[in-house]
Parts: sequence; C-alpha cells; structure tokens
Amino acid sequence: MLPQRYGEAGIRNRTGGGRRYRPAADDKAGVAVLLELAETLRESGAAHGRIEFVFTVGEEIGLLGANAMDMNGFESKHCYVLDSAGPVGGIILSSPTMYTIDAVFKGRAAHAGVEPEKGVSAIEMAARAITKMELGRLDDITTANIGTISGGTATNIVADEAKITAEVRSVYDEYSREVLHNMLDVMDEAAREMGGTVECQYRKRSQGYSLEQSTAVVTLAARAFQAVGRTPDCQASGGASDANVFNASGIETANLAVGYENIHTIDEYIPIAELEKAADVAYYLATNPLDG
Repeated sequence: MLPQRYGEAGIRNRTGGGRRYRPAADDKAGVAVLLELAETLRESGAAHGRIEFVFTVGEEIGLLGANAMDMNGFESKHCYVLDSAGPVGGIILSSPTMYTIDAVFKGRAAHAGVEPEKGVSAIEMAARAITKMELGRLDDITTANIGTISGGTATNIVADEAKITAEVRSVYDEYSREVLHNMLDVMDEAAREMGGTVECQYRKRSQGYSLEQSTAVVTLAARAFQAVGRTPDCQASGGASDANVFNASGIETANLAVGYENIHTIDEYIPIAELEKAADVAYYLATNPLDG
C-alpha cells in the first residue's frame, strides 16, 4: 500500500473572504493520482511494466486534447483513464456517442406593436421545434437535451433570429444518429411551416464504446479494486471521457472512479481516503501490467 501522506479528512469547496474556491476534483484528482504514482515508483524502485503517462487538455469542452493526439505514438495496447465520479471501485463499461447541434433560425423582423403580421418570429420557430422534440432520457442509454436558446433584440421587434444548441447521446451509435436526424428534421419542418429557414451544424464529439466484463482491462481493474478492499462496480455512463477516444483508436481502455462526489457542482468534493485508495489502485495496475 502507498504511504499515508495526508492528514485531512477531505477537500471541499469553501467560501472565505468573499471568494469561493473550487477544488476541481474532476479531474485534478486523476492528475494527482498519476503524479503520486510516478513519484512512488521512482522512490520505491518497484518493478513495473512499460508505463506511458498521458495528460490531455480540453476534455470538458469536447475531448479536444485526446482527439488532437497522434495515437500512433503509443506503444501500449491497454489504457486506464482516471476520470469518473463516485467511490473507488467503479469501472465504466460503456459510454455514449455524442453529437452536438448548433442551429440558427432565420425569420423576418417587424414592429411588434404596429405591424406584427409582417414579421416571422425566429423565436417562435425555435419554440415550435423544441416542443416537438423528444428530450430528456429517451431510454436507459440515450438522452437528448436543449442546452441554450437565445435571440431577439427588443420586446417591440419580432425577432428575426434565434439560436439553440443541443446534444444527443447514446451508447448505440446508430440510435444516436437516428435521434440527431429526427431533431434536425423537426427544426427544418418548424421553420418551413412558419415561412422561415434554419441552418444547422452538427458535430460528433465522441464515439461510444462498450466493454465486456471479460476484457483484459476490466479484469485487471477488478483485481486491483479487490486487492485494496473494494468491490468492483461495473457501470454504464452517460458521460464521455478520453476513454472514448482511446477505445475508438483501438487502445482498450477502461475509465475508473477516482472518488469525487457532486461532480460539476459548487459542492464537489473528494475525501482524502478515496484519493489514497485511488492511488493504491493505480500502484497495483502499474506493478501488475498487461503490456509487458
């Protein structure tokens, strides 16, 4: 087990002196575990296989760093991403394909009090489209969401432009495309019905994956959790991570829980005991390698 270097019971957001501090455990916790692992291996001289450390940027805004990497530069055929919430022990077996949509509705401006009949409201087009969409949780592995909506310039002007952003996620790539195109069709129909137009751009942000419990990375992760006294908990996730990019590139990858809670909120926190346990797991994985 790794040496106990920490004395606090946990790290939380805290307010003091008029300022709010955010620990950003997602995913500074994963970075901290990897740095601790590198230092511990150097200090202990423990035998281990080939290890390649990867630190990416822009993960939260579209897996930008991982997508920009040259995957041909890696020797490893197996990988672990330390970037999931919940108690140490969680193994993400599946993660969705995700598409994002940027849509701009175009109408015709007019004075809202004098001659509204001459106007075509882009905001109304967007609203009509949204009411016809299936949103929220569509099934156990599929979701759709309208993220933002904006438009108009003043209350006395029929809005000639409105913008929405949206996303679709599903572990089944084919179904994610089906939902995506349904949303695009609904927006086009709403615009045509009202005599306007809509311009849509969509982008595939992540490729979904699904791992069997018998795969090498899952089997070793389960042994690592058991070795540190945790019960493996195989899960499906609605979120994407760098693991999506690595799996799509042919590098078998499992995303593991690091121990933080209340992810993406001002109440996010991580108990020190979980951080230490995650470091123990990383040490086990490094000293019981899959790749030579």
